[in-house]
Amino acid sequence: MSAIRQKLGGKSGSAYWKGLEQLAETDEFKEWLDDEFPHRRSIPEVDRRSVLKLMGASMALAGLAGCRNLPQEKVIPFVRDPENRPPGTALHYATAMPFGGYGFPVIVESHEGRPTKLDGNPDHPASRGLSDCFVQAAILNMYDPDRLGDVSQKGLINTWDSFFGMSRKMLEDMKPTGGAGFHLLTGAVTSPTLFGQIQRFLKSYPNAKWHQYEVVNNDHEMSGTRMAFGESVQPIYRFAEARAVLSLDGCFMATNPHTVAYARDFASTRTPGQGMSRLWAVESSPTLTGAFADHRVAISPAEVLQVAAAVAAKLGVMVANVDLPGGVTSKWIDALAQDLSRGGLVYVGAHQSAEVHAIAHAINKKIGAPVDYYPLAERAPVMKLDSLAELAQALSGGKVRTLMIAGGNPVYSAPGDLKFGDFLPAVPTSIYLGDSANETSKLCQWVLPEANFLETWGDLPTLDGTITLQQPLIEPLHKGKSLLEVLALMMKDTRPSEEIVRETWKSVLPDRITWEQALHDGFIKGTQAQPKEVAASLAGLDVSPKAASGTYAVFLPDPTIWDGSYANNGWMQELPKPLTKMTWDNPVLISPATAEQLGVQFEDHVQVTANGVTVEAPVFVQPGHPDNVITLHMGGGRTETGKVLGGVGFDFMKLRSTRHPDFAVVQVEKVKGKTPLATAQLHHSMEGRDIIREGTVADFMKDNSLEPENLHHFEDVTLYNLTKEWEKYGYPQYGMVIDLNLCVGCNACVSACQSENNIPTVGKGEVSRGREMHWIRVDRYYRVKDAGKMRDVGTGAGSPWESPAQSGSISPKAAQDVLDPNSTMTVFQPIMCMHCETAPCEPVCPVAATVHSHEGLNQMVYNRCVGTRYCSNNCPYKVRRFNYYNYQFGSRDQIPGKDYGQRNFQNEQDIKLLRLLHNPDVTVRSRGVMEKCTYCVQRINEARIVAKKEKREIKDGEIVTACQQACPTQAITFGNLADPASAVTRARANGRNYGLLTELNTRPRTTYLGRVRNPHPALETA
Repeated sequence: MSAIRQKLGGKSGSAYWKGLEQLAETDEFKEWLDDEFPHRRSIPEVDRRSVLKLMGASMALAGLAGCRNLPQEKVIPFVRDPENRPPGTALHYATAMPFGGYGFPVIVESHEGRPTKLDGNPDHPASRGLSDCFVQAAILNMYDPDRLGDVSQKGLINTWDSFFGMSRKMLEDMKPTGGAGFHLLTGAVTSPTLFGQIQRFLKSYPNAKWHQYEVVNNDHEMSGTRMAFGESVQPIYRFAEARAVLSLDGCFMATNPHTVAYARDFASTRTPGQGMSRLWAVESSPTLTGAFADHRVAISPAEVLQVAAAVAAKLGVMVANVDLPGGVTSKWIDALAQDLSRGGLVYVGAHQSAEVHAIAHAINKKIGAPVDYYPLAERAPVMKLDSLAELAQALSGGKVRTLMIAGGNPVYSAPGDLKFGDFLPAVPTSIYLGDSANETSKLCQWVLPEANFLETWGDLPTLDGTITLQQPLIEPLHKGKSLLEVLALMMKDTRPSEEIVRETWKSVLPDRITWEQALHDGFIKGTQAQPKEVAASLAGLDVSPKAASGTYAVFLPDPTIWDGSYANNGWMQELPKPLTKMTWDNPVLISPATAEQLGVQFEDHVQVTANGVTVEAPVFVQPGHPDNVITLHMGGGRTETGKVLGGVGFDFMKLRSTRHPDFAVVQVEKVKGKTPLATAQLHHSMEGRDIIREGTVADFMKDNSLEPENLHHFEDVTLYNLTKEWEKYGYPQYGMVIDLNLCVGCNACVSACQSENNIPTVGKGEVSRGREMHWIRVDRYYRVKDAGKMRDVGTGAGSPWESPAQSGSISPKAAQDVLDPNSTMTVFQPIMCMHCETAPCEPVCPVAATVHSHEGLNQMVYNRCVGTRYCSNNCPYKVRRFNYYNYQFGSRDQIPGKDYGQRNFQNEQDIKLLRLLHNPDVTVRSRGVMEKCTYCVQRINEARIVAKKEKREIKDGEIVTACQQACPTQAITFGNLADPASAVTRARANGRNYGLLTELNTRPRTTYLGRVRNPHPALETA
């Protein structure tokens, strides 16, 4: 860090930067700039047959090779009756995706019985047609060849009949003791039907015990509402009505069961103008919410309580005299309290202490915040960690005769001090029901394959209690059964699972017509719970400082693989994490100042010790991270898993304890060692150009523009009069506008594009070479907070930055601020093919593989492409992707000496299964061709065919690209630029609109609306 500071003192740099490597102009960054095709010098060293050992379910995808019949049970299409539909036409069905015990309403696209794509249900209030990266990637889990396919007993293949014979005899023998010694461990149960099944079981065996555990749980939320209101309730926030939001160590944009609805509602308040909302963030680890905030403070997790108490005291909620942590001033608290009192709300992260939750609820009640409190959707709410600890105690005492574990992976995910895996092998009869092999199934005698949510019936509520129905789209591919079916059959109930679910809702849906209508809609109308009236009291609440000396570790779910449940999903492993752009790993995140203090750099190893347990892992230096705090993302370091994950990541789960499951004081020290990390943060850079336009509300309101003051306007010249061509032929002219004021960097668009367009993954080694295949990337830029005009992108008096067009030097103040976590600002920018009207890629292609359509699309003719890569070299946006190897079909070879722990699916049966995943409307590309964003041309063609049959023009909004459909904040607008009334034309008329690198005369069809922040006028900086 001292070397970086020296370079920053007076040498070149830029106002916006992707990472510290770029800011310091390291040799590695210069290599990325100089080498158009990264690591090309190493290509001759690789044997022609020595291709990267490919990973992941998506690596072996080979194209459509077969199809499955529709399930025997009748399923109800979401839009139209499937009868008399020609083959090749997709059908859409509504169902529910389980996530954290709740249901996410989805629409499934199905081709001849093959589910191929998931999106949000547009009619459901919890999704409104939107989704996130977890929803988009869930389809890959169903086709994963590593899913359990057979019942096994002690490692030998067995049958369901054998298991049910054993279990029924066992239960018969337990009758006299009322099931004493039988323990059932599940995740959080919200399903009314499953809860009823468990209750029937417990009624028959009253001495049996039921435990619930989720790694990412609501324990602190439940305790907090109980402290504030005397009972546990579920808060649901109406962000659309809030003029100011305070996020206390939380991320409502990414880590909440209601994330998609929250992000959409909040985005609706961010239209630049006098009514624009303001976001305040106090956090112990960088989040998407903090990156989007107008005011952000980075502190340790224990200090969040002090801020909450200070705000509450200012608003008259409680009497508290606390010392404010560094970075938080009384002026800051005064401005925040003023904002909240005028129509704000306070949101708290699930991992924060119960005391912080209680204070936040009391504040919300005091200021009349737009927050509703509902009864808990869980059918038998318990403290998850206490429930698991109770089971662990019974295991250690030898009181468990039979243990049935349904889903989850407690041997891996339980806090280390419970030593869950040490006692499990001693249980006389252990049963595991799960979708794939893991650390827990390895220690169980009976292992049962669990059906995917797309293969079975069920019912799941959303956070507000609305019941979302789950219907199968396909017969089970791997002989799997759901917990509902297993419990029923163990108790000799042989009814179909649909009938069991229907019985639960017989009084609400009395006949087949109403039942089928509910399946068509995807949810049961009128089942939303009613808000409760609650009164807050903080009597006796202890707000004394609880901070301890040392370094804090914050344990958080991973942005892409969550708690490890998506660890064997190749799409999610290779999806760059929003802030670090890390793939295939979960290193220790530390601040630049802490790294300097420890004497470590990127990829250096540190040793983290907590509760007598030590884990060694590499570090990632994260700008904006609080000092003396490290972030440890859960879900990595799995040892028993499928072909994708083996050997990837680091296991920080064992550092957690029952007393400190979410954050703890740890010892961190540098040790010898270095691990290569595959991060995409410097890939495809557009160095030294006008990339980001950003300003404040005040600046934007002056002249309705965010143009830099020194922007040079080039004469709009071209050899082609494109506008007259539009008028002459009347063709639609497609374009896109992306609002940077709404983009939160969540990666939903990237995952949606991958699922829609059959995009392969390439593995850690190839990502390290800069060869990831995503058609969309979300660039993340940092900027040092500036007391001057934010609209001056690298220019202007009063700014520490000089013009990049001149010396580009950085003032000493800015150089110092780079290491200050409270001075770092973040902005995201999705980049895909710009579909330039005068595309630089087209004239350089020697075989005319890249051509322009009459509708303005830059198209790739794959059969013509010979792989010269001239087009990529000539593209200033760096959005074209080349298939260096046969990523789609896989290879049995590997690069010598490069073993990243990935395994390729080589079994022909596995490959046949994976072929079912592909979207048949999109070509499957092999090696040696260039590919890129197509504006989802297959969707354009589908809309054109429908409009032609109906003898009409395509309607505005009828064509929705995959990225646009998934985006939870609706930051993307697509449509016909030749239609003056279209939404995309109106967006282009916005004063914030600008084209990327338009000085090159590329005439991009994709343009951007600049980012507008809304700092409080009483505070000097944004």
